[in-house]
Amino acid sequence: MILTNRLTPHSLGFIENFDRLLNQAVRGLESVAQPQPASVYDYESDQSYVLRIEIPGFTKEEIHLSLEDDEIKISAQAGDENHPFQESFEETFSYPDDIQMDAISAKLENGILELTLPKKEVIEPTTQTIKIQ
Repeated sequence: MILTNRLTPHSLGFIENFDRLLNQAVRGLESVAQPQPASVYDYESDQSYVLRIEIPGFTKEEIHLSLEDDEIKISAQAGDENHPFQESFEETFSYPDDIQMDAISAKLENGILELTLPKKEVIEPTTQTIKIQ
């Protein structure tokens, strides 16, 4: 005996359930594809502040850095409307007042963007004795 499965009005419940399960699976994939917050590490030395940001999947050509007021803006865009997978990243960081604006450097290595913000030279006040005549 061979069983055949035919669609009848009574079997539409199966299709509705299957459609519901498929939609839940797709929604689950969409939540995984949402941008995750980047891991950020910062530290300070006597000479500079260093900011390390994990942004894998971007080339240096896709990353844009800018200084606006007292903030560093980092943005990246990979893919385009013709590419099935688009990824973007945007983050803004405040920076201290004691940095040399013209000496900031950045490098990208193994998905980690490292910004080095050199500190301004601190000019120690000098004490000088003035001789009275």
